[in-house]
Amino acid sequence: MFGPGVCGVQNRVHAIFHHDRKNYLTKKEFPVLKDTKTRLYRLTVHPDQKYSLLIDGIEEEHILDEIHKKPENYDQIPQTLPNPEAKQPEEWDEEADGG
Repeated sequence: MFGPGVCGVQNRVHAIFHHDRKNYLTKKEFPVLKDTKTRLYRLTVHPDQKYSLLIDGIEEEHILDEIHKKPENYDQIPQTLPNPEAKQPEEWDEEADGG
């Protein structure tokens, strides 16, 4: 669920993610602007677990929730893991491969 919400004393832009039957509310709060203008809100979810919020085309912030922060000494895991049992085929031609 995403969008501005004014409910009682709460006045914020809601961004709630749903996964495995659980709702996850964003940690950062963005207040709803109180004026008579029409506003355009946009939430972009990125594949690296980040999301960004734009209000009227202006980026409020690139956000990475605290629960998704990695330690400073974290090494990026490779996309593919090398197979220690893999061997080069006997008919492999190094020259044709550019090696």
